[in-house]
Amino acid sequence: KKRTGICIGQSYKANPHKVKLIEDIIKSFNIKYSTRSDKSNCSTIVEFSGELALQLRSIFPNKELTYEFINAISLRQKKILFDSMIAGDGTIRPSGNIRYCTCSIQNAETFQYLCVLLGCNCNISISKRSLKNPKHKDYK
Repeated sequence: KKRTGICIGQSYKANPHKVKLIEDIIKSFNIKYSTRSDKSNCSTIVEFSGELALQLRSIFPNKELTYEFINAISLRQKKILFDSMIAGDGTIRPSGNIRYCTCSIQNAETFQYLCVLLGCNCNISISKRSLKNPKHKDYK
C-alpha cells in the first residue's frame, strides 16, 4: 500500500517548544492535521495528508535529502533548510559548534554538503553510542 500521509514526531517532554513550532508551521499552511501521543506517551506525533503531503513524498520518496534538491533551491532556502534541520535534529553548542544527528548516512552526507555551500566547516563521525550498538548508527 502506498503511503500518502506525513507523520512528524517530537518529544513533548524534552522539547515542548518544538512541538508547538511544528504545529504552528503546519497551521500556517491552512491544512487539517491531527496529533496523538506515541506508544511511550513521551512524544507527540503530528499527522497530515492531502496535496502538501503528496508533494513532500514525491520530493523525498525515501525520506532522505538529496543533492539535487539542495542544488535546486536558492541560498535563502538553503539557510531555511539548514535552520529547520538544526531545529529538528540538531543543536548549536555554546562554543558555536553545530551538531546534527541522523541515522541515515545519506542525510549526514547531504547535510555536510549543505554546510559547505553555506560556508560552514563540517565533518561526519559516528557517535559513541553507535560503536556500542552496531545495529544503531548515529551520524553527527
